[in-house]
Amino acid sequence: MPKASSRRSPRPLTRTAGPPRRRWPWLIAAIIIGTLVTASSGDHGLARLVRLRTEHARIDTRNAEIASDNDRLRTEVKLLREDRREIERIAREELGMARPGERIYQFGP
Repeated sequence: MPKASSRRSPRPLTRTAGPPRRRWPWLIAAIIIGTLVTASSGDHGLARLVRLRTEHARIDTRNAEIASDNDRLRTEVKLLREDRREIERIAREELGMARPGERIYQFGP
């Protein structure tokens, strides 16, 4: 009688039963989800970026308003330094001053 071999017969390299397991798509999806969660939270997240952009736009608007006010004030200062009629107008309207010999009449409401 031939001697029975103690060796096992080799297994086939491919699976024949059941669907193949695909782990890579799940791993890639988990990595993408983890990256998105990390990017959207924390001190350097997307929410902070949106807040900073909004604040930057608000500050730019305020800077434009201040620049406009500065231009207006520069014009007013130039008029006060160079235009004697402007000085007289302000003296009359805001300070109630008059030239010597003038009479001021004030009428009530």
